[in-house]
Amino acid sequence: MGILDALKGIFSGSGSSGSGESSAGFFFYVRCPSGHPIRVWVNRSSDLVQDFEGDTIGGYMLTKHIVCPRCYKKTRAEIRYDRGFRETSREIDNGRFIDASEYEAATGGSASPGA
Repeated sequence: MGILDALKGIFSGSGSSGSGESSAGFFFYVRCPSGHPIRVWVNRSSDLVQDFEGDTIGGYMLTKHIVCPRCYKKTRAEIRYDRGFRETSREIDNGRFIDASEYEAATGGSASPGA
C-alpha cells in the first residue's frame, strides 16, 4: 500500500507526506466573495517571482488570480515571502484568507490533498 500512497501524493501535488506542503509547493486557503472555501496550490518554481533589493534577491512575490469553481467570482491574492520562503505580508481583494482548519471545517474533509 505504501507505493500507492506515494503515487497518490505525487499526482495530487502533495509529495509523499500528505501535509499539503512539499519542496515543489504548498497550499493556502481563501474564501471567495460569496463565502465558498477554496484551496489554492502554489508552485514554487512557476508561481513565485523573485523580488530584488538592488542586485540581490530580497525575497519572492506571489500574485494569484483565483476563480471560484462554484460561483465563478474572482479573487486576487498577493503574498510576499523572504528568501527563506517565510511569509512577510499578504493582501487579498474580493475575498478573505482562511486557515487549513477553517477550510477543513467548511468542506467536511481533510485540508491535505491526498486524503
